[in-house]
Amino acid sequence: MNLQNNQNVLNKSEPVTASYFWIFSDNKSLFIYRKSEKLASATYLVSNLMSDREPIKWQLRDSAICLLDQTLSFVAGQSIDGRKPLAGDIVRLSLKIVSLLETARLANLVSEMNFSLVKSEFLIFIESLQQSFSSLKSKADLSKGFFDTGSSLGSQVFETASNLSGRSMAPIGGPESSKEHKGQNYIKDSPLKNQLKSEAIKKDKTEKKDNRRALIMESLRRKSPLGIKDIALVVKSCSEKTIQRELVEMLSSGLVTREGERRWSRYSLI
Repeated sequence: MNLQNNQNVLNKSEPVTASYFWIFSDNKSLFIYRKSEKLASATYLVSNLMSDREPIKWQLRDSAICLLDQTLSFVAGQSIDGRKPLAGDIVRLSLKIVSLLETARLANLVSEMNFSLVKSEFLIFIESLQQSFSSLKSKADLSKGFFDTGSSLGSQVFETASNLSGRSMAPIGGPESSKEHKGQNYIKDSPLKNQLKSEAIKKDKTEKKDNRRALIMESLRRKSPLGIKDIALVVKSCSEKTIQRELVEMLSSGLVTREGERRWSRYSLI
């Protein structure tokens, strides 16, 4: 049987992988499995003319089925450590099939043309498998620059840590840099420092506002209505103007009601 003249047999039907391509991590994995399907089919075809009493026929076919199983486990696997032994097993299995075919060729059980064609395809398959495994390893290896954050970011972090701890830290850059910036921050207005400072100020204002509003509401809960001057006797951490702004916001939010106008205004809880 001539494999080149029977290529239509291998392509007669669409492989099952067309419906289940989602299990493969990439196109290379899909290619490897499809290649193993073709090789297994070719192994079956070239052994068709062998007698059923010929042991090498069944060794070839058993090895072809095992090749499909091992290749599927390899391309659909998740762990690199788990794929490594599988890759070795697949290569050994491929070489075993080639060796069996070589033996069959010498015994005139397989034609020279069929043997040469299948052998070359197996070598391509093995090379593709090795390339696939090498790419997996390279993805898992950390590069030398993995932990490189850049001098600018590093300076910002060191400066911020120094400011927060209240201790002075020498700037990165050696003695000359230290002399140049003696008594000064290494980066006076770094983005990270400004961000932390802004967040701290915002948090402080929010806390003060919440405490102030809580005191106003507690005062009105105990006695209503009250004027701004009455509330100022309890809320002593801010001016009457600030209390007035708080009451206007609370009025807009529907938390309090107001009686009177201007300086005669008096407030009560709803």
